[in-house]
Amino acid sequence: MADEVGPSSIVTRLVTVVFLQWLGATSVLPLLPLYLGQKGATPATIGVVMASYFIGGLVFQFVAGRLSDRYGRKPVLIAALAFYAIACLGFLLPLSPLAYGGMRFVQGAAAGAAEVATLATVALVVPAAERGRASSRIYAAQLGGAAFGPLLGAFIGIRLMAYVFIFAAIAASFAAIPVLRSKLGPNTVRNNEPLPKVTIDARLVGAVCVAASFGLVIGAYESCWTLLMDFKGASSFELGISWTLFALPYVVCFRFGGWFADHTDRRMFATFGILNACAFCAIYPLLSVPGLLALSCFEALGTSLALPSAQSILTEGADPREMGRRQGVFTTAQTGAMAISAMVSGSLFEAGPAVPFVTMAGVAAGVACLIPVIWRRTPGRVATQVAGASQPQ
Repeated sequence: MADEVGPSSIVTRLVTVVFLQWLGATSVLPLLPLYLGQKGATPATIGVVMASYFIGGLVFQFVAGRLSDRYGRKPVLIAALAFYAIACLGFLLPLSPLAYGGMRFVQGAAAGAAEVATLATVALVVPAAERGRASSRIYAAQLGGAAFGPLLGAFIGIRLMAYVFIFAAIAASFAAIPVLRSKLGPNTVRNNEPLPKVTIDARLVGAVCVAASFGLVIGAYESCWTLLMDFKGASSFELGISWTLFALPYVVCFRFGGWFADHTDRRMFATFGILNACAFCAIYPLLSVPGLLALSCFEALGTSLALPSAQSILTEGADPREMGRRQGVFTTAQTGAMAISAMVSGSLFEAGPAVPFVTMAGVAAGVACLIPVIWRRTPGRVATQVAGASQPQ
């Protein structure tokens, strides 16, 4: 039977869920292309399979938001984790290379649904004055899993790849345990009550710009970071550690980013964080491998400021019955921009190693410049502060 716990305990359990799911999900990433190649997949087929993950998220994230508004966050989150685990085990079956794209599609859809349900829960159970810190903990759990998952997969190795898929399935299954034990806030809609329309306001539009900007930058990394590191002569170890060096600083700094979102002008930090990410993206191609590794440690500082601030603005004052769909719009914008950027960046890399990074940084910066205009009448500070809120520790 689900137990009644406070907002802080719910967020702590969600952090556990997100960390385990991302740890398992990212553990397969370094070796999955090689695994598909051993199964007879051509480079083109491998590209289709890898892209299927983003397509799954793009198709189902808003749907997941609507389902969470209608039936609650808990059923959506449990179903997402279950489908993710099943899809992981599907890679153990003797399927055709292209059929693995279907498994990857299910993984992307499930991961996207889990993210939407998680962020919607935070928006519903956490007071507005604390949402920056709460959402920052969720993002820290994502990047914490992403920091160690690839290293774990690389350590197990391609010859034991089956165990990596089994581990990912087990991690998703264990992640469901805290969800089953929790009541993730009250249901906001009766089954026979129609859902209100999503409010298209400045808060939502500005947050979508934040999500799209980050998606453009991340898409360039997804498609071309490995190619850039290889062009620079990086070793396999240097390539693997570069992802960890990006993720870990966010895990360290997330408390500060969340605190600033709850206590200062969120609009300023959201815009600064995006422009910071764009600057790093444009500079990377100019550096040597040691410079790339050193600089990647600092990029996450801007991210730790921007995403919690965007989440705080996105959800403040919104109807509880539309929280899931607002998160669905936010995550769909990021996933869609990521997919487009990844597809375009691969072709741009052929024109020169710096071209995709500079191009996507420029486009993302252009979108970011719209945010202060869109949010000019949106309050910079959270409307209601919690008495006695303390400084970050």
